[in-house]
Amino acid sequence: MGPTGHTRVVQIHPTRRCNLRCLHCYSSSSPDERDKLEVTLLFNAVTDAAAEGYNWVSVSGGEPLMYPPLYELLRHTRACGLHTALTTNGMLLDGRRLDKLTGLIDLIAISALCREVYARATQAPKPHFFSWYDLVAQVAAETEIQHTHHAPSSMAAQVI
Repeated sequence: MGPTGHTRVVQIHPTRRCNLRCLHCYSSSSPDERDKLEVTLLFNAVTDAAAEGYNWVSVSGGEPLMYPPLYELLRHTRACGLHTALTTNGMLLDGRRLDKLTGLIDLIAISALCREVYARATQAPKPHFFSWYDLVAQVAAETEIQHTHHAPSSMAAQVI
């Protein structure tokens, strides 16, 4: 058994493109980046991971919501029998995207600090940022935030 117990996680970063320029970004992602992985390459990696006993795929980035074939990738991952997590800055989450994610992910992890610190660190425009912060609160309320790694019957959100 490894450090995560029986949970074996494959971390996928399909793109370095991001809508923000976070000062703390470990992957040098930004709106200027256009690097992305081909979805067929990721399909093969997920299929292989499932065959090797992995049981979770966690997708982050860059901003994974800016990766055009994200929903295809999540559908394939679910078809392989794996649980899915999505780590996002949350600024692109809206009702339409949340509807599309329903049934495709088990966990949404939203990177968030207090309003002032997050606004400074992400260099997000203030009016947009504050509406985003309110949206995160709404998502949290609607999904009943759970600090777990598995919510089999519904989508869970975790603010990190």
